[in-house]
Amino acid sequence: MIGDVARYLYWVELRKAVSPSAPRAVWALGKGIGRAQRLASRGRNPLMADELRRSFPERSWSDAEVDAVAHASSVAWSTCLAEELLLGKLDAASIAKFITWEGRENIDRALLPGKGALYMFPHAGNYMFGIALTALSGYKLTQLAARGFPPPERQIAAEVKPSKLNVLAREARDAAEDRLPASFVDMEKDNTRELYRRLAANEMVGLAYDGRGGSKFRPTTYLGRPALMATGPWRLAASTGAAICPIITLRNPDMTQRLKVGEPVFPDMAAPMGVRCEKLQRGYLDQIEPILRAHPELYARWLLHCRVRVRMDDHPMFVDVAETDDWKKYEGAKF
Repeated sequence: MIGDVARYLYWVELRKAVSPSAPRAVWALGKGIGRAQRLASRGRNPLMADELRRSFPERSWSDAEVDAVAHASSVAWSTCLAEELLLGKLDAASIAKFITWEGRENIDRALLPGKGALYMFPHAGNYMFGIALTALSGYKLTQLAARGFPPPERQIAAEVKPSKLNVLAREARDAAEDRLPASFVDMEKDNTRELYRRLAANEMVGLAYDGRGGSKFRPTTYLGRPALMATGPWRLAASTGAAICPIITLRNPDMTQRLKVGEPVFPDMAAPMGVRCEKLQRGYLDQIEPILRAHPELYARWLLHCRVRVRMDDHPMFVDVAETDDWKKYEGAKF
C-alpha cells in the first residue's frame, strides 16, 4: 500500500508541480530520487554486477567500477522518470531545452523511398523524450507500446498490480503520452495491422527491439551472449521494405540530451526472408551495441529488469542465466 501511495503521489500529484520552464529543477528531482533509490535497492547489486560483467566483459569491472555504474544507472533512470512527468506539457520550443537532434537527416533518408521507416531503439536512455521530440518535430510516428497492466500471471511486481491507486497512476501516464502528437498501439489489445498501414503511408513505426512482449523469439548473439530476440521487428521491415533507423538518447554533461539517429538500414528485398532479416538485425546491432558498450549505465537497469524476471519468463533475454529449460522450445526457430 505504501508503494501504491508513493506511485500515485509521484505520477498524479507531483506531475502538477513540475514545469518544462525549469529543467534544472526537474534534473535535481531525478538525481535526488536516484540516490535514494540506489540506497534502497542495494540487495540487487549482485545481480546487476553479474549482468554488467556478462554483457560487457571487455571491462575489468572492479567492485568500485560496478558500484559507480550502478549508481550512475539509478540516477540516469530516475532522471528519465522525472522528465517523463513533463509529457503532455511539452511543445516544440520547450522540449528543445531538454533534447536536440543528432543525425536527423538519417530519418529523412530512411523515408525517401516512400515505404516508411522503423524507429527502433533499446530500453536505454529517455526513449520517451526521443518519441516526444520526433513527434513534436512534425514526423508522423506510431509507437508500439505495452500500456495498462500485464496479465495476472505476469504481475509479479507491486507496481504492475492494478490496485485503485496504481490504476490512477497508470491512467495519468497514458493520458500524458496521448497528449503528444504521436499515436500509440497497445501490443496486447490493439490490431497491430495498423503498423503495416502506417508504413504504407510512409510514416514511422516506433518499437523497442529488446522488448519481451510477443510470442515469436529466435536465438541470436547479443552483446556477445546467447539471447532470445523477438522476430517481429525484423520481419516487419523485411516484409514491407521499410528501412530501420537506429535510435538512442544520450545524456550530455550539462544534463541535456541528444537524440542520436544512426545510418538507416535498408532491407535487401532480393534476398530470402531469413537472410533479409538476419542482415537487418546485424546491420542494426552493429551500430547500437558499441554505444551500449560505451555507456553501460544507460542499459544496466534494463539488464537488471530482465534478470529479475527470468524466473517467470520462458523467453529470457539472455539464456545463459535461465533457471529452467523452457526457453529451449525456441531452439532452431527461424525468422
